[in-house]
Amino acid sequence: MRASGLAALLALALAAAAAPGFAEVRRLEVVGVAPAGADAKRKASVRDQALGSAIEEGVERVARELLEEPLPPEDLAAALGDPGAYAVSYRILEDRGERRALLLRPEVATEYVLLVEVHVDATRIERALARAGRLGVRGPGRRFRVLLEDPASYAVYERVRQGLVAAGARRAVPLEFRPGEVLLVVDAPAGPERLLERLVRASRRGGSPIRVVEVDGSLVRLRAD
Repeated sequence: MRASGLAALLALALAAAAAPGFAEVRRLEVVGVAPAGADAKRKASVRDQALGSAIEEGVERVARELLEEPLPPEDLAAALGDPGAYAVSYRILEDRGERRALLLRPEVATEYVLLVEVHVDATRIERALARAGRLGVRGPGRRFRVLLEDPASYAVYERVRQGLVAAGARRAVPLEFRPGEVLLVVDAPAGPERLLERLVRASRRGGSPIRVVEVDGSLVRLRAD
């Protein structure tokens, strides 16, 4: 593929990944809380701190649902970075204001509490965890990576991604778009062998063959005509 074609594919892929409907967005109702009164931190208003706490809690909750094994809070924070980057939107459902501290550590006397509806981009969290090497494997061969080599167009990539889901994958999430290839993380109820067999067979019936180039441990290389 010529360089101009690869650049066009990369631009289309990134635009699609950023499009509203492409990501898996989860809605949560979360309590946000921050020290208030004499215990308040002075870097921002206590209300803003409580809102930030709610967003952080929502993002961490989704991340922990994606992890097979728990991570220490500091390791999870390092893998994710800024929690605000994963919040698609939020809405304050109830502003409970300041009250005697019930949710914070015992030495805090007063807290500020919000009930917040947060919409969290689970796809983006999954990509961040995968890049940090924190996803692990859900049983033998159940989570693996697919490297689609030299896709001729964005439509070819999307056909492969949808084909993986149609073949039985629970999800096929694009992890990285690179010149000449796309890397996906695939979560399936069983190992890759049966799923790939279905994918190849269905693609041949559809007249647009997908072939397996190599299976190397948890990495599968594919090409699509």
